Amino acid sequence: MIKVMTIKPQTIMHLNITIIVAVWWFVVTDESNYVWFGESVIESDLSRIFWFKFILWSLFFNLLYSNLRMLFHQEWKYFLISLLGLILLFFPIQSLVDKECAYNYYKVFSNQNVGEAWIERPIHHSGYEIGKFLEIAIQNKNYHYRLYAISGLAEIDFTDAIPTLTQIANDITESEFIIHAANRALSILQEDDK
Repeated sequence: MIKVMTIKPQTIMHLNITIIVAVWWFVVTDESNYVWFGESVIESDLSRIFWFKFILWSLFFNLLYSNLRMLFHQEWKYFLISLLGLILLFFPIQSLVDKECAYNYYKVFSNQNVGEAWIERPIHHSGYEIGKFLEIAIQNKNYHYRLYAISGLAEIDFTDAIPTLTQIANDITESEFIIHAANRALSILQEDDK
């Protein structure tokens, strides 16, 4: 008699969750989102972002599913321990992943070839941690995405850039567009800083 191996429903659910997360991050970090024409030099950066985000979020959603299963089966002790572990571990790990991916998002931002409405997308995806790289970049008057980097600093509330933005806003050799963008970013950041 042949013995048939059966797979538990929760194993199938964990597999489904992992596949959904993989597909989501594959689509979000797909090169065609950031390079519409020309040569691409950001493939390795997007790959690194994919793996960091995929591992983080597949762990999170699989642990969340396990927690919900324990809650549904009224396994209170295991549920509370697992939930506490999920909360205590997820946020520090997410912060670490964001820091690890920030430079990759900066490289994607600097080397992308997209329409104007999509230029700031890597800044939004990265969040606060990309700010230190943008602050360094806006000091270069020849940086091609300087205007977008300045407004991106305001959108992610990177208040550490206030001295740099003040210096740019007070520089009479700057173009009117850059001075206006720096003043606008400063007003947003100083309002949020209060």
